Amino acid sequence: MARPWVLAGPLLIMIIAAPFVRPLFQPGVASDREIVALQSVRAVLRSGTLAINPRAAPAGETIRSDGLCFAKDPPVYLLALAGVAWLIERAGCTFEHNPHLLEYLLIFFAITLPTAVASALLYRVARVFGLRRPMRLALALSCVLATGWISYAVVLLPHAMAAALLAGTVFGFVQVVLSERPKLAIGWLFISGVCAAGAAVIEPLAIFALLVLPMAVFKLPLKWGWRINAAIVLLLGMAGPVALHASINPHITGDLMPPRWHVANAAPAPIVAPQTLGDDSEPVDPTIWFHLARAINRVLTFTIGSHGLLSHFPVLLLGIVGAGIVVHRHWTPALKWLAGGGLAVLVLLLAYKSVVRIDSIDLNFAAPRLLIASPLIMIWAGAWLRRPHSGFVWTLAGIALGVSVIISLVGATAPAPPGGYQHYTVAEAFVRLAQTPQQLNVASR
Repeated sequence: MARPWVLAGPLLIMIIAAPFVRPLFQPGVASDREIVALQSVRAVLRSGTLAINPRAAPAGETIRSDGLCFAKDPPVYLLALAGVAWLIERAGCTFEHNPHLLEYLLIFFAITLPTAVASALLYRVARVFGLRRPMRLALALSCVLATGWISYAVVLLPHAMAAALLAGTVFGFVQVVLSERPKLAIGWLFISGVCAAGAAVIEPLAIFALLVLPMAVFKLPLKWGWRINAAIVLLLGMAGPVALHASINPHITGDLMPPRWHVANAAPAPIVAPQTLGDDSEPVDPTIWFHLARAINRVLTFTIGSHGLLSHFPVLLLGIVGAGIVVHRHWTPALKWLAGGGLAVLVLLLAYKSVVRIDSIDLNFAAPRLLIASPLIMIWAGAWLRRPHSGFVWTLAGIALGVSVIISLVGATAPAPPGGYQHYTVAEAFVRLAQTPQQLNVASR
């Protein structure tokens, strides 16, 4: 009986996302990061290496190592794309004969499909709130369609894939929490570990979630001996993706630090507009007040400003309130730690973004590096939904949801345009909708 409800979410998301996948919606308009990713995938398939031709690669998205040129994206992410591309080529669609179709299929199967499947996992996670099936489906769809996740499920960037893996992490953990015999269910934590570590090696900022998860495991309704066993199972799951990263990354950077974090060795990055995220190109004032003001400015930018989560997706406030309800009310300790962990990940991401030097990624639609935390926050809106509210409150919540969905879909039309966004991203995205592909190509030059 429940199967149609589980399948409804993925089918709806794929139907919505399919027309927006960039090679179809905006043919020939790719960001530098996507171009380099495609070149890396082709290099793996043709020569068995991640090294690409530096003359054909945009300099701002590459890193040099031992005379070779590599993409800044994590190598495990690029290898995952190459694996999907290999399957597509085995089906008869190759880079040489139909590159545009291959690119479309690569994005759809490597990025869009995992996002759709993740909605089904979140539908199952929503069981913890005791909601009816239609409400659980609406909550799962909101996690994808109202948080900007759908915006990045149509381009060749790692954010949506990492978010899908974190959804798998929460799913595995909740399976143990909901089990009537949790001792026999701790095997699900192996899946959680694989997904959590996979997200971290694909999107390095997901490492914050990787650090929070083990603490929640020790709050499971088990005796201490079984909790230790559960932690071991979780760590065993994490070991695979971490080992894969450790076997590849040092050949590029010389250590375990992902290529994008090696700023000193990277090729020159494109100029970042100072009016968007704070002027890093101006002479640095050595006073602490200057650095404090710049950090506050960036936090505001990524919360309520031109790239803000709440300014783009106000429905996330319900998720924050719901997480607060779980933390402060009579819920199981494991769920309290999981909800508190989601809030902690968001705070840590904002703290990180307030102190690091900005780059071209920060000029994309909304706040892509905070995307991994958005679904982890939104799912806790289920705790708010199960409470009674007045008609006025439900109306405000519906407006916030509608605005968030519309903005997310507008973002899906051009989440990472060449050159990025220089002002409020929703307004610029609306303007881009009225432009022809020829105008977009001219503007990107």
